[in-house]
Amino acid sequence: MNLATTYTRAPLSMHAPLVRVEVHLASGLPAMTLVGLPEKAVKESKDRVRAAILNSGFEFPAKHITINLAPAELPKDGARYDLAIALGILAASGQIPPDATAAHEYHGELALSGQLRPVSGILPCALAATDARRDIITAPENHHEAALVAADNTHSAGSLAEIAAILHGQRDWPAPPAAVLRPPRQYPDYADVIGQHQAKRALLVAAAGGHHVLMSGPPGTGKSMLAQRFPGILPAMNDAEAIESAAIRSLAGGGFNPADWRQRPYRAPHHSSSATALVGGGSIPKPGEISLAHHGVLFLDEIGELGLDEQAMLLKAIEEKRFYPVGSDRESESSFQLIAGTNRDLRREAAAGRFREDLLARINIWHYRLPALAERREDIEPNIDHQLAVVSQELGRATRFNKEARSAYLAYALSEHAPWRGNFRDLAASIMRLATLAGHGRIQNGPVAAEIARLQWQWQDGSSDSVFRQPENPSDAAFRLPTDNKGQPEIPAERIRRILEAKGLSWDEIDRFDQLQLAAVAAECRRHKNLAAAGRALYQASRLKRSTPNDSDRLRKYLQRFGLEWADVAE
Repeated sequence: MNLATTYTRAPLSMHAPLVRVEVHLASGLPAMTLVGLPEKAVKESKDRVRAAILNSGFEFPAKHITINLAPAELPKDGARYDLAIALGILAASGQIPPDATAAHEYHGELALSGQLRPVSGILPCALAATDARRDIITAPENHHEAALVAADNTHSAGSLAEIAAILHGQRDWPAPPAAVLRPPRQYPDYADVIGQHQAKRALLVAAAGGHHVLMSGPPGTGKSMLAQRFPGILPAMNDAEAIESAAIRSLAGGGFNPADWRQRPYRAPHHSSSATALVGGGSIPKPGEISLAHHGVLFLDEIGELGLDEQAMLLKAIEEKRFYPVGSDRESESSFQLIAGTNRDLRREAAAGRFREDLLARINIWHYRLPALAERREDIEPNIDHQLAVVSQELGRATRFNKEARSAYLAYALSEHAPWRGNFRDLAASIMRLATLAGHGRIQNGPVAAEIARLQWQWQDGSSDSVFRQPENPSDAAFRLPTDNKGQPEIPAERIRRILEAKGLSWDEIDRFDQLQLAAVAAECRRHKNLAAAGRALYQASRLKRSTPNDSDRLRKYLQRFGLEWADVAE
């Protein structure tokens, strides 16, 4: 037998056309020729396949080998054809039964050792193989993805030698590998959005009708936060929708997580994304953001920044649910809900020719303007409490204001003197700074006064770069050094040197290692009101391992090593 045929597929979006791998052995000088419009990665298969065959214990035929990937007009890319090519060579050379390969389709990259590696785009291939009434053979890592649609027709093995032995009838297909589940994707909940009742109502109406939404408003008003939570109120996908969505993700190389089954995709590309990133395509065709949002949500923030060409592509995808990827003559399909965000007046942009009127008409089914934070100060106080809860979780400790500090902060935050130009971003950053600097989880008057001064400086003019300029007198308490009796910044090590000299002791006789540690310990002591509190902070980890922790005694003995008392360092 000098001629053999094996089968595989070339995944294209949700479709996977059949590829016949025809292998012919002829007399002549040993060589291997690969035809059928192969890309570079496919051409490199020759070397991988040769090494894999030899390292699997087979003979590589000393013949002129011609390999045809049919149909010739279909581009072939990637290493997914390695397994089919290798089995075709073994069948043509009589090392495995030629008729044993006809009932299967083979998908896998070969290592030089002959081990089988996973490839992308398995799900659409499995769908097509089922329709063609053939079994699909994959690497173990691809098994569960293919089994979603072809459970009874999916087999996997770890190497070329193992598959050859099975085709010889020397062994059976191994049991399916255990599924490796990643944690499921968790959509954030609208319960995290404090206030914004009208905006949430608008999105609920859009979700019920399957309509597109346009949200306008200045940056930081919550457009992204609201959009991220939109998939969580959509119904779960049916089987057909779930399979189509998973097939596209598989082709994109992300694989499929069974824990995400029936979850709507959410895509949020940057407004500067290229046309290729948006609609897909390229020299090595890949799905774009529109395809990846199939049966899910596409969020385009600052949609007014899109170029006119990208706007035209988006319009076609919205109206027809079909579009052409860049450089392709084959249409792709996608059905999605669009949430568009902008801080521009798109009516004016359309009148000036910078935004397509027909696209505006399509996305403006529902339009909701998100007011700036300064326009709805009733939402400030509950959002302060919410941000404190979020930051407390991040820091791993409960944090709250004392009564006077909270009143002072609220009085400023709710006043006309607080413009909140960055909206919720400014508020979240402010609470994060206060919580981080809060000793014992309590935000006191001093840090609040410093934070108000910082916000006043931040908003002192309307220039866009004001927050990036270093102030002459930084108000951030975290950056201020302790001061001596003259009000001058005091270096912790120099302070300890002065204390020791006053007691007739020598700083220079202490090892450098101990100097660094002692200065740090003394600085921590100044942050606490008594010896016990400082001890708990310094020995927080090790104290939990003691049956009877006495942090005060441990800290006292440490200071005594250097001739110091609590009163010396705590002043």
